Amino acid sequence: MSRLTRRGFIATGSAVGAVLASPTIVRAQGKVTVGMAWPGMQDAVWSTSHKLLNEFAAASDTEIELVFTAADMDVAKQASEQLCRRYQDLYGLSIAVGRLGTAYGPMERVTGSRRGMSRVYQAIHGALEGRALTVYGASVSRDYCHVYDVAEAFVALLEAEVLNHNIYNVGGEGAEPLRAALEAIGEALPSFQWREVACPEGADLVLGPEKARAGLDLGRLRTDTPWRAHFDLRTGVKAYIDWLREERS
Repeated sequence: MSRLTRRGFIATGSAVGAVLASPTIVRAQGKVTVGMAWPGMQDAVWSTSHKLLNEFAAASDTEIELVFTAADMDVAKQASEQLCRRYQDLYGLSIAVGRLGTAYGPMERVTGSRRGMSRVYQAIHGALEGRALTVYGASVSRDYCHVYDVAEAFVALLEAEVLNHNIYNVGGEGAEPLRAALEAIGEALPSFQWREVACPEGADLVLGPEKARAGLDLGRLRTDTPWRAHFDLRTGVKAYIDWLREERS
């Protein structure tokens, strides 16, 4: 897949809204509008998610381990990937699909199409408000990735001279339990208190076992681009808290 002359960014998730610094980026959130987003655009990156991967894999998920379900969101994401491939053939575009892990960080917010905030968002906002939280599912793991690292990964895919694949995982440094994120918040905000509960009913923060995800295999991304993550979960959580404090000041 050769890099051509015009590049654009097509996003489906509000978590990647932090990709605002590059003038090469076009956002057409929630729609497959590759051919119309930017007249003359020839390269694009499309965002789906690791929900399409084998959520019960014991090892890191690769780009080919798909889970085919009848859930509306899963069907839409699967269809969007196939439409991207079709648009490549129809319009001569170069489209890389980025399957995104559990993104968190600046610019996450309630929008018309997104009302459920990430657990990291919920926990940090609760901590900043001085609330002690009850948590169900502290041992459930997901691949958390700071949105600035996500943004740089998508830009790296856009700017790559040659991409050897159509699909790339974009994640963090492996799957970690929600407990690790809560402990990172406690390091940054020592007054933060939380306790685990045995039932989801009435809990402030709920992450059921069906939401578990294996760590993403980032081998393709690291091989085809110079991208490397800047944040682990601890430093990413602290950076997010610092950003929120600055925004509120």
